Amino acid sequence: MKIRIFTLIFCISIIFQAKSIFSQSDTLKLQTAIEIALENNYSIKLINNDLQIANINNSLGNAGFFPKISLDGSFSNYYNNINQQMYSGEEINYNFENANSLSGGIIMNWTVFNGFKMFIEKDKLEKTAELTEIEIAYQTENLISEVIFTYYAIILEKRKYKVLSEANDLSKQRTELTKVKFEIGSDSELSYLQALVDLNKDSTELLKQKVQITNRKALLNNLLNRDLTIDFEIEDSIIIGEILLYDDLLQNIKVQNSEILYSNKNVEIELINKRLSYTTKYPNIYIFGGYNLNVSNYDYGTISSNFTHAPVMGIGISYTIFDGMNRKRTESIAEIQANSAKIEYQQTVKTIENELFQTYNLYENYFSVLQFEMNNIETVKKNTEIAYEQYKLGRISDIEFRQTQIKQIEAENNLLLMFLEVKQLEIELLRLSGSIVGY
Repeated sequence: MKIRIFTLIFCISIIFQAKSIFSQSDTLKLQTAIEIALENNYSIKLINNDLQIANINNSLGNAGFFPKISLDGSFSNYYNNINQQMYSGEEINYNFENANSLSGGIIMNWTVFNGFKMFIEKDKLEKTAELTEIEIAYQTENLISEVIFTYYAIILEKRKYKVLSEANDLSKQRTELTKVKFEIGSDSELSYLQALVDLNKDSTELLKQKVQITNRKALLNNLLNRDLTIDFEIEDSIIIGEILLYDDLLQNIKVQNSEILYSNKNVEIELINKRLSYTTKYPNIYIFGGYNLNVSNYDYGTISSNFTHAPVMGIGISYTIFDGMNRKRTESIAEIQANSAKIEYQQTVKTIENELFQTYNLYENYFSVLQFEMNNIETVKKNTEIAYEQYKLGRISDIEFRQTQIKQIEAENNLLLMFLEVKQLEIELLRLSGSIVGY
């Protein structure tokens, strides 16, 4: 099988080897195109921002390991109207007497046990960051696949332009030949006019194909997130790698496929949420400490000022005995959500495996068809050369020669389209197996 594949690669390089039909300045290499796309893509930039946020959130403080320290202070100034009637019969009256109070304090609250919730929260923050990394990998793989396919599509469009250009040149030769024959009276005007019609048709197809190349380049520019009108050339080499093995691909998708990894990470996060729902069964234990200060001044009464300050410390515990069955409800929901995540994971694996199976079957079949088309193309070209010589000698008609020419164009276009199909399937298999990065 390897000899067969290497022969196929060699044949492709021989058949399609040609100078570019356009200027070779500003050649854009495939690897450069991938790098530009990854650097400029908006979606990847946004997800990278999400990853930065996830990494910032992934801290011991956010998980609840550290104490909270707060500083409070206040100042009050007020005027009192006081009327006091003593048991002795004495009466005390103060009207609009001033008093003020300054108070402040620093306090620390530190939860030292909450049912291991802080440890579980830290684990969840780490998994969330990992989930974002997988999402970046998924977006990266899709973008790389699109860039590679579009790049090779441009090469194939240029090959098609070359095919049409050769057909157009042959039609020009035919038109010149029939014109000479018509002028010397050895052929009819109808033959000349028919040749001219066919030449015009080929010229039109050539112009259409040039527009197709321009549109393909615009599509690649769009993927690279740059001006659509930027013109560039691409490398002219076409490479089909060694045939991929199904068993290797199947093994790789279980450990490298981004969709499967993403779904599996969701399972881990839901299991963490399930553990979090159990933490409410435990009491919360916390310690606190601080220092309080209070200063008061009075313009009335027997005390003119009061100054107190003292440290405070202690330990507290809280436990919810009954919460209206909400704890049980939360645990049940967490259990169901964890189970749903497992089912979604199994479904994702099955879907990807099915996609791999069908894609590989097409890939293997098209690879065989491609080799058949490769073997057929030389025969078709030789047939056209013979037909043209016969046409010059007047042994076949205009219609017969034109049919032969059309068959060659169709055969070469079929080969190009089949090659693009094989390349697209190869790219998709590499993407599914998580091997497209570093292509």
